[in-house]
Amino acid sequence: MDSLRRALRAMCAVAILVAGVHQEVAAETKAATPESVRPVPVPGRSAKPKDRIYFTRIGPSRSELFIANLDGTGERQLLPSPSVDYNASFSKDGQWVIFTSERAGSADIYRVRTDGSGLERLTDSPWFDDQAALSPDGGTVAFVSTRERGTADIWLLDLRTHRSRNLTQGVGGNFRPSWSPDGKTIAFTSDRGEPHRRNDPIWELMHFTALYTMDTEGLGLRRLTPVDEVAESPQWSPDGKRIIYTHRIDDQHPRQIIQITLQTGARKIIVEGLPGGPSTSAQYIGEHEVAYTTAGTLRYTSGRQGSESIRAVHPRWSADATQVVYERAIAEPSAAMPVIAAYSISPRFELLRTGRFATFSPDGRQFLVSGNLPSEDRSISILDASGANVRTIFQNDKLVIGGTSWSSDGRLIAFGLGGFFERPVAPARLATIRPDGSDFRVLIQADGSSGMPSFAPDGRRLVFRALGKQDQGLRILSLADMKLSVLTTAWDNFPSWSPCGDRITFTRQVDGDFEIFTVNADGTELRQLTQDHGNLGNCLPCMRTEPSCNKSPTTGGKT
Repeated sequence: MDSLRRALRAMCAVAILVAGVHQEVAAETKAATPESVRPVPVPGRSAKPKDRIYFTRIGPSRSELFIANLDGTGERQLLPSPSVDYNASFSKDGQWVIFTSERAGSADIYRVRTDGSGLERLTDSPWFDDQAALSPDGGTVAFVSTRERGTADIWLLDLRTHRSRNLTQGVGGNFRPSWSPDGKTIAFTSDRGEPHRRNDPIWELMHFTALYTMDTEGLGLRRLTPVDEVAESPQWSPDGKRIIYTHRIDDQHPRQIIQITLQTGARKIIVEGLPGGPSTSAQYIGEHEVAYTTAGTLRYTSGRQGSESIRAVHPRWSADATQVVYERAIAEPSAAMPVIAAYSISPRFELLRTGRFATFSPDGRQFLVSGNLPSEDRSISILDASGANVRTIFQNDKLVIGGTSWSSDGRLIAFGLGGFFERPVAPARLATIRPDGSDFRVLIQADGSSGMPSFAPDGRRLVFRALGKQDQGLRILSLADMKLSVLTTAWDNFPSWSPCGDRITFTRQVDGDFEIFTVNADGTELRQLTQDHGNLGNCLPCMRTEPSCNKSPTTGGKT
């Protein structure tokens, strides 16, 4: 479930649309993009999309697959990857590894022999295909895909006929299919019927998943665990009588590995007190021995020797318990790929992946990011629009950057600096710096968390989010006299000033959902723009002005 949630949810975190990019800038970007990570052209689609979106995806720029012995010795690369390969597993006979790769653009399913030969692409879809598992007879692939309905369903692909069919039929999100030893039943997790509940504090919407089984005809659905807890990555016992999975109550509690007996429904804790992070990838490697991982370390309930050095992510063990396959992020030099071309299913848009909190300068010729790569969040770098000429203007070892904003004249950058995205809420302050790295200045330093700033068009004020025990909402800071005024007092975030300077957009928590609002800069005329039963809490709303900021009595301008 982790990688699918990563791709479907995290991509909303930061996205910036740049419309009508100058032709010379577009040419520079194309030339600077490595061939190995360019999206594959789709026949009949425009090779030069008009609009460009820069976005952040929380995850590695490259990851490769490795095979090792159970104790981590004898490690070898399975095959080189120009992009990201992940979620690998063995066929039952141990001859094949099936995995997800984005080497051709969108995430698709591949298989390769365990010696790295015979690479074969099994799915070819612009949608997201992931989490594949081969049937015991090797003839059918169960995998998760967003094709057809746009939701995460479990599909079955017949490798002989190359025909696929939807098993779960669009009911909720469905993840991590696992075949029973006789090939007649599939265990999986699903968020169908999950409660609508948030963490404390309430920025994140919890994702609850229960454990289910279903036969290969889509019949006989059976729920095995509660819908208000989290079940992850089910795997069958060799005799088909038990299923093991990772369990947690919510994000505030440690994880457990639990075994459930299918005949009685009885649950037994196998391992408890596990820290948070990626799934434990728990799997039987015998009738009673369980292999799993914590923080990249291979572990075994039998006490056999594991490995603490290979940094294994999403490992899977062979049926004969002799080998383990896993993924590992491949570090890139900080300036190697600050802008990475990504696959786009729309001919209108070109997608470019870059660092966090990407923000363009007013003239559109350069932009800044929190770190040179998507995995970094403790520095600020400025790049040309092409992705070239990277220069770091601010660096620290401990504090996280929380939102960035250019002044309208391009001479000043505001940002949050502190313990963002931590629980409980950690202090964070508001700061400014010049694009050449000079004149660093802390504006606000308090016990609460101040971040996500946005400059007013006149460059004289900043709007930002405040969060603390007794302080929440949006605040406006006058840079001339450092006077602070309260704009809102609700669970509000990601403010953005309109180009005309009259209104501010932001997100607000309303009845369990985050919606997009606007308000006048003086606090009047609060308006709710969306009514969406989803999660807009981590999106950055913005306004654009067409064609001018001539104010009208009702809107204050065309914003």
